Amino acid sequence: MDELKFSTKERIALGVVFVGITLAVLVLYLFDPEKTSIFPKCLLYQLTGFACPSCGLTRGFHALFHGDFLSAINYNALIPLYLAIFIVVYVNLLLSVFTGRGFSWIFSKRTYAFFIFFLLVNLIFGILRNLPFPPFSYLYP
Repeated sequence: MDELKFSTKERIALGVVFVGITLAVLVLYLFDPEKTSIFPKCLLYQLTGFACPSCGLTRGFHALFHGDFLSAINYNALIPLYLAIFIVVYVNLLLSVFTGRGFSWIFSKRTYAFFIFFLLVNLIFGILRNLPFPPFSYLYP
């Protein structure tokens, strides 16, 4: 696969996205989602009482950024998967901004297969975490 190369305008746009993500991470680090209302609530949970696959990620990442890995896992068991994806995207953005070249494998068939796998895992996790009996009830945030 050919290497991704970005123009100066694209690199500036990617830089803006990179800074935005960095600021969002800083805000999440500084403000506890359990003590402040600046973070949006899950619409699915508010309307139905069911936890979506992403419920608990904001609180989980806040705990993770403060070194509390066990609490992060308790908020959302898929947080290691989300963290890995976040790191790949963040590093790719960083490289794209400063070198003008991104990861070419991001658009490979394997990545698309992983994306489908990720969606299926989220769908199954979303169903299982809402079952009202152990051990699945432990997955509820």
